[in-house]
Amino acid sequence: MRRTVHVLVLVLAFAAPGVAQQVDWSKKALQSERSRTYDVLHYRIVIRLDLEQKAFEGETTVSLTSFREGLETVVLDAEEFTVTTVVSDRGEPLKFEQSATELAVQMTRPLRLGETRSFTCYYKGRDPKIGLRFVAETANNPALVFSDSFPDHVHHWFPCFDYPNDKATSEIIATVKSGLKVAANGRLLRVAEDPSAGTVTHHWSQELPQSTYLIFLAAAPYVVVQDSCKGLPVDYWVYPQDVKKVSATYGKTPKMIEFFNRIFGYDYPWQKYDQISVPSGGSAESTSATAMTHSIMVDEKEEVFDFPAETKPLLIRFDEGNVLIKEVNIPKELDELLYQLRNADVIGRMSAAAALLQFKHDPRTFEALAASAQGEPFWAVRRSAIEALGKLQDKRVTAVLKKASLDAHSSVRTSSLAALGDLKDRGLADFFKEHFEKDESELVKAEALRAIGKTGDASFIPFLEKCVSIRSYRNNVGNAATQALKQLRTK
Repeated sequence: MRRTVHVLVLVLAFAAPGVAQQVDWSKKALQSERSRTYDVLHYRIVIRLDLEQKAFEGETTVSLTSFREGLETVVLDAEEFTVTTVVSDRGEPLKFEQSATELAVQMTRPLRLGETRSFTCYYKGRDPKIGLRFVAETANNPALVFSDSFPDHVHHWFPCFDYPNDKATSEIIATVKSGLKVAANGRLLRVAEDPSAGTVTHHWSQELPQSTYLIFLAAAPYVVVQDSCKGLPVDYWVYPQDVKKVSATYGKTPKMIEFFNRIFGYDYPWQKYDQISVPSGGSAESTSATAMTHSIMVDEKEEVFDFPAETKPLLIRFDEGNVLIKEVNIPKELDELLYQLRNADVIGRMSAAAALLQFKHDPRTFEALAASAQGEPFWAVRRSAIEALGKLQDKRVTAVLKKASLDAHSSVRTSSLAALGDLKDRGLADFFKEHFEKDESELVKAEALRAIGKTGDASFIPFLEKCVSIRSYRNNVGNAATQALKQLRTK
């Protein structure tokens, strides 16, 4: 017999080393957190970029609160640009001194502890060595500029306290030549054309605080391909020649976001998620705007492999070790999936559990998934079996999921409660409450509260209201209680 295998392979333009680099952390130098005399609250960065001259002019307003009584001088990191003027929030000129690496601004009077003050620095620079990269046009990319600020290089294009322990909100108001688009963190407030000057200005606002090295800027003749994930804007900023490659390269991004939302039990918190092409060697995960090397842009290529076999195989393995980035579509019958669930590697067993839903009406599917959920040695496979069981319409599922809610691994317990919650059975509300009270895992507790919300039993509203104020890592428990209350109050 012959078996046809359809394989979609995404081949990257770079290769990872065969062996992971071993790091002896005991030999790393000890570091201490950098001391601060103030806390920056907000940066307002107004910048004009000239790609042809590889130059920039900026005015950055720094709003800060004093950490000490009698703060007379604010010292900012500033390098590779020249500060021409500094003025107070009242327009008064301030005295300042600039060295090769710092800008010291003298306040009009000493600041009190906790006092807030703003001032604006005017400056100009040209083709900095690091921090802001002006790139000439090549066969692979148009002329563009983008920030490359990790770990402490952002002060090469605007003055700031450039260390991760100081987090602030920010705005970027960038003016470039007409025809270019500017990408940055946060929410795009406006785009203003100036036909007489031949320029366009993009105003971005990052309304949640972040470390300075995460402040991002890129300008190029981008084409912006819009996508979304349950209301979250998800956009892909690519060069004009790469538009046809967007689907193959980035099309699964929304599903990835949904996956991590589910795994972490916490929705993506930022205002949008953009991926922006740049000619660097890798990627840089700035807040809400990830710079991606244009080398990863791929064409969608499907290859069909035909393997002859004298007898029908029970298990087909493609890419042992799971090295390739790929999608494999091998049509399989029930007996093959049942065998794979018991005998393949971990990835193979997990995929078999999910694929068995094709045969959800066959009694052998329930039996195999139930056996895997309770007897499989590896927790991730047990979890996959539970997720599949939760989608079966079988009265026996509830008993299996209840037993799985006592599993030794918290991820398995969490998945079992999620699946039980999807049954929307009011009779399970007390069961969920009991798990919330007895389980030590905060993720399990959070899922138990979400499950209560799914039951629609409004009598649990007072209980959930108390849970909102429970302290937990990243407020997982409180957020889950809030979600459950929202569900019950909209019933």
